[in-house]
Amino acid sequence: MKYNKNINRIILTITLIIITSLTALAQGPGFDDDVDDTPIDGGSTIVLVAAAGYGYKKIRDAQRNKNME
Repeated sequence: MKYNKNINRIILTITLIIITSLTALAQGPGFDDDVDDTPIDGGSTIVLVAAAGYGYKKIRDAQRNKNME
């Protein structure tokens, strides 16, 4: 049963990645020439890494608490 849940999670993750990438490719080339494009800076990367680390910690803590019970 646990194996089946893992396969479902993997399939869901891959599907979401594919759908997200397709919508990103559907975007136009940017603004008109009179507007400066603003790149996504390192701040968003730092927030993303921090959120992933926090999520990993929460999952690890939940697994430890489950094993101790």
